[in-house]
Amino acid sequence: MEQDITECDYYIHHLTPSNGTVLDCMMGTGTVGMSCVRMGRNFIGIEMDDERFGIASKRINDTLSSLSSLLPYQQASSSI
Repeated sequence: MEQDITECDYYIHHLTPSNGTVLDCMMGTGTVGMSCVRMGRNFIGIEMDDERFGIASKRINDTLSSLSSLLPYQQASSSI
């Protein structure tokens, strides 16, 4: 079941410290990872299905790219 990004944002913002790391051991399509990028959290994602991992990687990297374009003087420090 795919999670709503705004719901993930809410929980990650309220339940993790600003420099915290979130572990998602069933990453699926990467919604939690996208939220971590948006909320400035570190993220570790695990996914056994290659197709879903590919989708998650693209979605998280796209989120990193969109945020780095909003901050022209900073570059995203990591990617998958």
